[in-house]
Parts: sequence; structure tokens; C-alpha cells
Amino acid sequence: MKNDLIESRNRRDNSLLGFLNSKLGRYTDIETDVAPLRARLAANQTKVNGVVQQVLGADATDSSGRTRGLRGQLTDILLRLIRGLRAEGLSTNNTDLIARLPDRPSALRRHLGGTTFAEEARRLLDLGAPLAEALVRRRYPQALNAQAEGLLKQYNDSLVDGRETDNDGSTGRQMLERLIKDNERIKKALAVFFALYQDDEDEADVYDLFRAAAKVVRRGGQEGPRETPGA
Repeated sequence: MKNDLIESRNRRDNSLLGFLNSKLGRYTDIETDVAPLRARLAANQTKVNGVVQQVLGADATDSSGRTRGLRGQLTDILLRLIRGLRAEGLSTNNTDLIARLPDRPSALRRHLGGTTFAEEARRLLDLGAPLAEALVRRRYPQALNAQAEGLLKQYNDSLVDGRETDNDGSTGRQMLERLIKDNERIKKALAVFFALYQDDEDEADVYDLFRAAAKVVRRGGQEGPRETPGA
């Protein structure tokens, strides 16, 4: 579940709980049905609100400026390595070497996840190791390779730090997602009861208030997926 979805669902669930607590006098005839659902939602939100910023913050920072900075430095060196390896492969007609180089080196900057990037960096450095002396002529000095090894170690360490900050990896996120999914089930159950007001001319606004409180709104005012009442 993406961070923006977690945030929007959490805002919705807080909004829904606020509605249920503030409008108790408006739905007295279904209070017996709503009370246990309201209590369950309140218990869930106490847990969610206690960890949501910690989990999202750990994920967003990734241990963060540090990790991004290390990745940027390492990427610059890896791109030089790739250019050197490609030149060496072409010069020596080493088609196997050329075939093992990435078709789109720019993916190192944008398209690879943290662990996948580290694995690709390790593969490229290992690929260049037997050709260290030849690569010096390709503008890839051994001192630069040593720097890349150091950066990769620091990068891997930063990934571990980020996972530990996020409650030993994904534990905190998994708990959040489990609670948010339970809140979704609570909302659907509540919709069944509040839909009873839908056709009541005098109290139809109770249903409208419920729907407004139960709507997922992303940042910037964009609505989430349309939902059918009671679906």
C-alpha cells in the first residue's frame, strides 16, 4: 500500500470516527449496532495514529538524504564503469561482456528499488574486477573502484538502518495496512446501517453526513475511488 494511500485512508478513518463521536444524538435508533463498530474503529485509530508518522517518515527518509546522496555518488561511478566496460568489450570483441551490460544505464538513477540497485551495483563491480588493469586505460582508475566499493558498503548499511527505523523492516507498515483494511470492513458495515436513513426525508442528511465523513480524499482535494454505499 503506497504512502499516499495510507495517509488518505488514515485521514478518512479519523474523519469517520470524528463523525461517529460528534453525531451520537443523530443516530440513536442504530446506536446498538454502531457502538461496537465505533469502539473497534477507535481502538484501531489509537494504534494507527501512534505509529503512522514514524513508519511513513522512516520510509520517506529511507535513512534518507544520506541514502540518496550515497546512491547518487555510486551511480556516477557505475556509469563510468559501464562506459569503460563497453569500450573494453568492443575493443576486444568480447560479445559476452557487452551482453551483460545494462541496455539502459539511466535506470540506475531512477527505476531500480533500493535493494535491487545494490544488487546491480554489486554485479557491475564484480563484472569489472577481472578487468581492473585494462579499465585504467578506459578512464576508470582502480582508486575510483575502491571508492565505489566503499560507497556500496555504506549504501547497504543505510538500507539496514532504514529498515530498523521502520520497526525492524516492514513490521510497522504491515500492522498499519492490517488496521486500515480492518477499518475498511468497519466502514462497509457502518454503511449498511446508515443507508437506512437514505430514503428518510426528514433525516436523509444523516446519511449524507456519513458519506462525506467516509469518503477518501487524497491530498490536493482529489477524491479516491468511487465507492458504492454498503459495498
